[in-house]
Amino acid sequence: MTVEHVEWSGDDVVRHLRASPVFSRLADDALAAVAQCATVRMVTAGDAVMIEGEPGDEAFVIIAGRLDVLTRTSNGGQKTVNTVGPGDVVGEMALMTEEPRSASVRARRDSALMCIGADDFRTIMVDHPSVLLDMTRTVMGRLNQSIHDMQPEGTRTVIAVLPAGERPAHYEFASGFATALQQQDAGSQVSVEAVSAERARRDLGDDATTAAIAEYLHHVEDRNDVVVLIGETGNAEWTELCRRQSDVGLLVGYADSLREYGDYEQDLETAGGDSVQLVLVHDATQPTATAEVLSLRPCGRYHHIRRGSSDDIARVARIVRGSSVGVVFGGGGARGFAHLGAVRAFQEAGIPIDHVGGTSIGASVASTVAMGLDLDGMIELLRWVTFDRGSIVDSTLPTVSIAKGRRLSTAMHEGYGDIDIRDLWMEFFCVSADLTEGDVHVHRRGPVWEAVRASVAIPGIFPPMRSSDGHVLVDGGVLDNVPTSVMRSVFAPARMIAIDLKAPSALPSADIPDSGFVSGWKVARHRAAPWRDGMEIPGIIETLIAASTISGAAKDIDADLVIRPSVAEYGFLDFASWEQIMETGYQHTVEALEASTLPV
Repeated sequence: MTVEHVEWSGDDVVRHLRASPVFSRLADDALAAVAQCATVRMVTAGDAVMIEGEPGDEAFVIIAGRLDVLTRTSNGGQKTVNTVGPGDVVGEMALMTEEPRSASVRARRDSALMCIGADDFRTIMVDHPSVLLDMTRTVMGRLNQSIHDMQPEGTRTVIAVLPAGERPAHYEFASGFATALQQQDAGSQVSVEAVSAERARRDLGDDATTAAIAEYLHHVEDRNDVVVLIGETGNAEWTELCRRQSDVGLLVGYADSLREYGDYEQDLETAGGDSVQLVLVHDATQPTATAEVLSLRPCGRYHHIRRGSSDDIARVARIVRGSSVGVVFGGGGARGFAHLGAVRAFQEAGIPIDHVGGTSIGASVASTVAMGLDLDGMIELLRWVTFDRGSIVDSTLPTVSIAKGRRLSTAMHEGYGDIDIRDLWMEFFCVSADLTEGDVHVHRRGPVWEAVRASVAIPGIFPPMRSSDGHVLVDGGVLDNVPTSVMRSVFAPARMIAIDLKAPSALPSADIPDSGFVSGWKVARHRAAPWRDGMEIPGIIETLIAASTISGAAKDIDADLVIRPSVAEYGFLDFASWEQIMETGYQHTVEALEASTLPV
């Protein structure tokens, strides 16, 4: 553990002890005794404070900053089981039980820790039983959390806005970002305070120590809901300190300047995962080359915004603060036009959409939302890839499938062009069924048209698609027709809305023979004779479509609001009724939103 020993007055130590729930009930003389045996240290973000399995010789009271508590996983990795902040105590269990450390602790931010040695700790326990009682409550709370496999990431209250690329855009972004954060909660004002290098110098002077800055930022955080730390171009030391003091750092730059590092960015120590995210600011109408930009930076997440767009900045604010809204669109053939009616209802109700995902036609709808199209553009593109070119089932000799798939693939390639998923304005995924592995395949990169084409490849009707590793991919509805679990694991929205188009398949059955034998020639002759009534027997396409969605539709839908439009009267291929289907989706969503208690 890299530490900096800090000189702290006895009064300061007592003040921090009194703020800790574990020591708050001690009398003044007892607090003074504890303070006398404690030392204060600074640890740097990323440093290990404790290591699981090692003997414990100290307990730590957090004065300022945040620490992550981690345990080993079965595959040898680590998972975060808790995030603790000022007033919390860590390391006490090993001292109480005289057993090795049961977890590792790592500094999430630069942190000030009050350290109490094992002998002094045990003396405190004996002399002041109330401390032992409060300590036991703390331990039991963590144990209960572990039993229920809770993995809190901690509230993101300190966010660093950092320069990126040769043309950083963080100053302009920080102003709009702070405004967006203030408007996060409907009906209440969120207090947000921004701290720049200039302000810190004004408040602390030019020679402030790391410990003094940590204490200063702790006080700023204590009086606000959110603190925005603003990096300074050309000042790598301050910029890196902002990142270390934050729960999440946002690297912000103009997209066309991010293919190279800026001078100040060269020295910025970035970390993987979601602790550092990238914001690409665009003047152009469509993001491009995002994959190349991401290859330079180990960022867990990235966000595209249009220059000057308050709506886009607000989306980033919701995602970073953990208040975002995700929408999942289910599969259902022509019934998928109901999704567009739902989107219209969301727009009219002022419900933001921050991440989208879907299966089959739901994947296609989700992609149009992520592209940033208006409702007319979404309708136009969805019509183009479904029925504007005539039937998408271009028959061929059924050795692989009934349809060649050329008409469908061509329509999708022409409709989407070569847009990569990473170049969509909004976070997007879609799913297909991996027949090679027997599992859900999640599409997060590569051409949009290929991902959607795989997601709609109904087995037996359209040819399967091949993944980059040679796996066979078909319609995602085979395994998960409304992939809410994927949305939760990939984007973790605070609120999730799912639109389920599952409805009974009105398949005719009166003329299905009891023998189980059916002559295709006989059925064809019967259907070709105009003077005869149609046979009440399902066709191969209807049967394959219905069969392909049964398994995926059987899953429980884990969402805050599940909307189920009444679309049973429309067939999977009833594209001629798209306007009525869309209106049905709109009306049903309006009613569902009015009846819902979903906070938005």
